[in-house]
Amino acid sequence: MKKLGFIFIIISVFLACKSSPEPEQEEVPPPSSPSELPPPSQELIPFSVSMREELKPDQLGKVQFYLSGSITLTKQENQENIDVESGKIIALNGQNLQEVYIPSQTEGVYMSDDEHGILNISFEAGNDAVICFAPNKNKDRYVLMLKDRDGQLVVNYGSIDYEVSLSGAEIPYLLVGTEQIKRDAIDSKTLTGRKVE
Repeated sequence: MKKLGFIFIIISVFLACKSSPEPEQEEVPPPSSPSELPPPSQELIPFSVSMREELKPDQLGKVQFYLSGSITLTKQENQENIDVESGKIIALNGQNLQEVYIPSQTEGVYMSDDEHGILNISFEAGNDAVICFAPNKNKDRYVLMLKDRDGQLVVNYGSIDYEVSLSGAEIPYLLVGTEQIKRDAIDSKTLTGRKVE
């Protein structure tokens, strides 16, 4: 009988513990992030003749240029070498292919210009080879200078003519970034008073 009473007490305690509600956990608010100025919004726009005219000569070298579209430059050369193997003269014929790929929005810097308004832009660090850009008819952008050689578009890069492949139908042109930062300007001063002289 004592055994049954002991078991009854254990079961009652177990049921009481199970039915008791669990303590609610308080939600901890996330830590407040420090206030920061919004990052400047940069927009890439075509570099125009009017922009060029507004810049002083020393300012042009500080402008960061970007290419609007990807271009691939290729140059193919035939190789003819003569070698001697096993007492026979062997003529080795082959081709040497040079390729330069410039992705869209590659950064470029101004190197020089000429009296016709043509800009020479370098897209490779440590290399002064330039690509030329000239104003279009509307003078609202500087476009890649192309030459037509037997129906093939050609670009001069580093004093060498390369055949060029464009990523789209539009001829690539120069872009520049514009930064706009919104700030409230408050001009405040405290008057200290004025005494009678």
